[in-house]
Amino acid sequence: MANIAQTINVLQAMILTDKEKMILTPTYHVFEMYKVHQGAALIPVELSAPEYAFGQAAVPSLHASHRAIRRQLHLSVVNLDPNRPARVSARIAGMPAGKITGRVTDRAGDEHDQHVR
Repeated sequence: MANIAQTINVLQAMILTDKEKMILTPTYHVFEMYKVHQGAALIPVELSAPEYAFGQAAVPSLHASHRAIRRQLHLSVVNLDPNRPARVSARIAGMPAGKITGRVTDRAGDEHDQHVR
């Protein structure tokens, strides 16, 4: 569960504006990616990924969440390692390959989404 109190032109904002220009921040993309999980049932995920280390801390480089809602399955995968592009393959038991669609959002370590709308 997550909340955000203010969404525009504040610290950790989802949207930043400058006159007629607007950019969507990484915070926006996280909320947008996970909105399909709201009200959904959790489905266990097995994930194998190398670790990403920064200083003394280390975490798995990939994180995944898999939910089902209204006869649809949603798998969200996040690459935490800015130095290594992730190659992800998914297999869902009982799901024909032609029925699986996906979307990749690549921010390549950018501080903000560079698409000005």
